[in-house]
Amino acid sequence: MSDEKNNLQSSNDPRNRAGSPEANSHNGNGYVDPADLPADIGKRPRRVSDDTDGDGDGDELALAVPARVAAELCKAKLTLRARRALGQRSLYVNVDDLVTLGLITDKQRPTVDAADIACHHIMRVGLDLYEKTLPLDTLRGIVDNYDPHRQIALATLTDVADADNEYAALAVKKLRDRNTVGRAEGRRAALALTLTVAELLALGATNTDVRGLPSADEGSRAASVRIIENWNEVDRSDARRPALPAASITLTKASAVTRRHADWLWTTEGLNPLEYGVTAAMIPLHGLTTIAGREQAAKSTFCWWLAAQVTHGLLPGHYAGQPRDVVILASEDSETKIRRRLEAAGADLNRVYLPTKTTPDGITLPISIRDDLDTLTALLTGIEPGLVIFDPIKDFLGDGVNTDREDEVRPVLTPLLRLTEECGTAVVGLHHLNKSLKGDFLTRLTGSGAFKNVSRSVIGVAHELTTDRRLVQLMKSNDGELTRSAFQARVIGVDITIDGRTEKVGKWVMEGVSLSDLDTVLAAKERGGGGSAAERAKDALAKYLGDAEKPSEEVKQAVAKQLNISEETVKRAFRDLDGVSRRTKEKPSRTMWRLAAEGENRADDTAD
Repeated sequence: MSDEKNNLQSSNDPRNRAGSPEANSHNGNGYVDPADLPADIGKRPRRVSDDTDGDGDGDELALAVPARVAAELCKAKLTLRARRALGQRSLYVNVDDLVTLGLITDKQRPTVDAADIACHHIMRVGLDLYEKTLPLDTLRGIVDNYDPHRQIALATLTDVADADNEYAALAVKKLRDRNTVGRAEGRRAALALTLTVAELLALGATNTDVRGLPSADEGSRAASVRIIENWNEVDRSDARRPALPAASITLTKASAVTRRHADWLWTTEGLNPLEYGVTAAMIPLHGLTTIAGREQAAKSTFCWWLAAQVTHGLLPGHYAGQPRDVVILASEDSETKIRRRLEAAGADLNRVYLPTKTTPDGITLPISIRDDLDTLTALLTGIEPGLVIFDPIKDFLGDGVNTDREDEVRPVLTPLLRLTEECGTAVVGLHHLNKSLKGDFLTRLTGSGAFKNVSRSVIGVAHELTTDRRLVQLMKSNDGELTRSAFQARVIGVDITIDGRTEKVGKWVMEGVSLSDLDTVLAAKERGGGGSAAERAKDALAKYLGDAEKPSEEVKQAVAKQLNISEETVKRAFRDLDGVSRRTKEKPSRTMWRLAAEGENRADDTAD
């Protein structure tokens, strides 16, 4: 290009001729004299600055040129791609911005004359002093081959921040600060899910960094919403957590700790196992006991039986012979329904309490262990509690507690130990099982593992389809001997008359030892049946015989009666177990059965 084009000037332009109106509007150094401009030019402060010194001369015009002209002016510093992108823009570009970006030097600034001549030469139009200009960020993006207004999602920035990118970490922090709990809950549409490329550059990102980031799309925005929801949940939990007072840690010698027996609300130790089912403790007096089962297992009905036993002092254990009070918190049943079921169970209703939480305005609020444990503890010290029931316990953890997260559930359940020790009461929480056949009973408890881990005892309840009986089995015991013997029970309907109208209400009736196994019963139920008679008979024989030797007639009759199967089926199951039989020498002789030890011969096919 010639010097004439490089300087963007032309002596042939009519406005450079003496006496022309265009020439009269310029002073000798090539700048526009503000005094000769239209009166309204001062309304555009970006293009012309105000006369701040009061001398009436005004200041220099903030010169801008068309983007296409700027592309030619700076082509030595621009890539071909950037030059084309800039040349396609219809807006003007501030010459000051070109200097700021290092595209031209201060000495290379064109005069207004030169700019006007270039407009005529390149675009066949004159210079427009009023045209809008590109923002500096937009110009920078064009020059560096990126769009400064392009949106980058929080989810993308979080992944980048995990790779120890400082600018991304600052960006994530900035978005977290914007998305407070109050803003997210009160103005959901105002969630800040993205930052622009320009904002990332301001935080220290390089051009290479931002060019490699994908633009925000529907998927990344949805992922960003989930991240913000997790942040807000943490913020809510922190807000609910009371401030801890200043505290100190001291050391206590174990010898200074008061000795105390392990106390049990319900234990069958020392009692006839054929009557009570197990020979160990069921419900500890100090700590949480979880009672779990599938739907329709009658878990609640079992708890009303427990409550009735406690109110009359009938449970063998610490309060045997001492009627105690029971506190019931149930979210799935109304108070009137709970009363009917307690009446059917035979409870002393004057010893059963149903807590209610209300505001001074009479509004009923949900009770939670997290928020109301101190209040509950204070109330219980005013009565004679023996049992507190949460039905189901997950509904009383507190609003916002994620029941699938152990780090949220455990801090709520652990303080229940303090309540049991201060009030001398057992705590029972009802819980559900999932339908999975994988894993043992404890791993099938729904939600967080804290429900089983915090519990000192876990009791399973199941409905045995083949006998229409309920099975109760101790599945975990931290403080006592774990035995896998089980109770069996029936749920019968009893008549309850209210205002002259009678209705049937379920009542739990204990029947003694069960020869069934809870895991087997549950597995059969999930498979859609009761399991084969032979398999159930094997389980029952293994439980009934154990390591003992018993008369075959007694064994066959007991197992056949409980499982509602034939004695011949029991006999075949005994053979399949490689059982050992022998005839006694006394008269009349009897056949004795026991399970075979390893290496022994199987039962005689002709044995009774």
